Amino acid sequence: MEKTTKSGDKAKKDHVAPVSPEPHGQSLLHLVEARKKDLEALLAKSPNDPSRDPSHAGAVEAAINAIKTLLTGDLKDINPHTAAELNVWMESTKHLCETPPKSSHKH
Repeated sequence: MEKTTKSGDKAKKDHVAPVSPEPHGQSLLHLVEARKKDLEALLAKSPNDPSRDPSHAGAVEAAINAIKTLLTGDLKDINPHTAAELNVWMESTKHLCETPPKSSHKH
């Protein structure tokens, strides 16, 4: 494919995110807390549902327990090491909020 541009176009300005007045790590903390609430809601949704995958529920529970250990101490200004761990947790749990495929075999 060939790129075309109009000759009179001005260069686009880069979009700059607004500076947050929150202390370091607070936006990340809000994302983590929202994900934790989503996972807790998913876990509490219907524990007796026969289509519920026990291994998925176990993974969700493990993720919730893991984040509880990180959300301790002074969370007003998160240090870079804890922020890195929170980022890893966010990345590793993003698939848990998706609905797991239904099992093809009945119990």
